[in-house]
Amino acid sequence: MTGLRLDQDYQVHSTFSDDAKSSLFENIRAAESAGLRTMCLVDHARASTAWVPDMVDAVDDLRPRAGLSLLVGVEVKMLDRRAARFARAGCRRRPHPDRRSPIPV
Repeated sequence: MTGLRLDQDYQVHSTFSDDAKSSLFENIRAAESAGLRTMCLVDHARASTAWVPDMVDAVDDLRPRAGLSLLVGVEVKMLDRRAARFARAGCRRRPHPDRRSPIPV
């Protein structure tokens, strides 16, 4: 197989998520040890989440890393069972019950 890259990870959670055990620094050290070239630190955000600026600042404080590109993101749950959050976000679509992705209303 050509073109296969095993030096990137775009789904790494840290202790900013409520279900992770590794800190940002521990994840970065593990990525460096594994030879990753790119890593995206992505933590769970909810409607009440207020820590995103702190996370971005914390990652910025750990940059630059020689040979490792650090990206930052959040994983959000856009929908609840009634699609209430989805509607509040101003979207004019409703979730498809099987795919949990929007379909035209």
